[in-house]
Amino acid sequence: MRSQRRLVRPEAIDNTPNFFIGGLGTQYPAAEDIITRLAGVQIQNVTEYSNDGKNIKFKLTNNPYSLTAYAFKDHLNLTYFIDYSKQCGLISVEAFKNTTGLKETIIECNGAAEMLNSSFQGSAVRKVKITRLDQWYPFWSFKDCPNIRILNFPDLVSNSRTNSSRPFGSAKNIYIPKLTIIGHTNTDDGQFLDSPTGVNIWGNPILQTSNAGAEEGDLAYARANKAANIFYSLKTDFEVSPIAITNLSYDISGADVNLSFTAPVGSYHPIVDYEVYVNENLNSRITGTTKTLTGIVNGDKVKVVATDIYYNYIDSNILTISGL
Repeated sequence: MRSQRRLVRPEAIDNTPNFFIGGLGTQYPAAEDIITRLAGVQIQNVTEYSNDGKNIKFKLTNNPYSLTAYAFKDHLNLTYFIDYSKQCGLISVEAFKNTTGLKETIIECNGAAEMLNSSFQGSAVRKVKITRLDQWYPFWSFKDCPNIRILNFPDLVSNSRTNSSRPFGSAKNIYIPKLTIIGHTNTDDGQFLDSPTGVNIWGNPILQTSNAGAEEGDLAYARANKAANIFYSLKTDFEVSPIAITNLSYDISGADVNLSFTAPVGSYHPIVDYEVYVNENLNSRITGTTKTLTGIVNGDKVKVVATDIYYNYIDSNILTISGL
């Protein structure tokens, strides 16, 4: 009988970037420049580097790093920081403080990571998701972040800190399904003092009775004083993209450009506003379906981004302006 040989193919090489930094392409033109902000990164571990003059992307492998103190503090042009490399071990003091152009941060950490005080204080960030985060020392982490809609810490097991540290700021939606104690006791430690009325909190089911048989103290405070909606569940469905706008068009009126579009119908979560971008720069946020733009020149590129209550978002098509 003829023997059969199994064909073994070499393992495919994944050249897909896993690190994306928006808005800093001019400030940090080369890979050697941007890694100065990522302590511990060695240039030989950075591949697939690309910089279009505005946004940066690359692949980082086998290289643990830290976002050390003040890493991106006062970087006003930073628009997003998305890291899927699973290499980050520390988000240090004021790492993203005063990043007034920041919209979204996603970091997949290395499984033993820490986040320290004031890390996002004064930022314009709207959505923060940090996975595989182990410890959080949260004093003023999200203080003075008026736009924050969602804090998603699916793997966080400890945010031990003294009372009144106000770690969650004014976030409307907070996902902390693995925390077994909020703050440093099971009584009220002031963790939700800055929360808005109607805040939504997804918590570990054991917190229902962790305070000597009663509800965990901070959650009880939020329920009584902030009209909090508390969901004792390890799962949530808020990360569902909305439906994009349609029929984006414009007409010219003198030197102005009048945009109009059709609002999406049937999005999983309610649409709350639309972000208008000109050449990838945020121009304005609107709640209606028309907008007059000034200062536009021929060749400018315009898009409208629909965002929902959880700051899930989706881009429209891009218009290139002409006829001015």
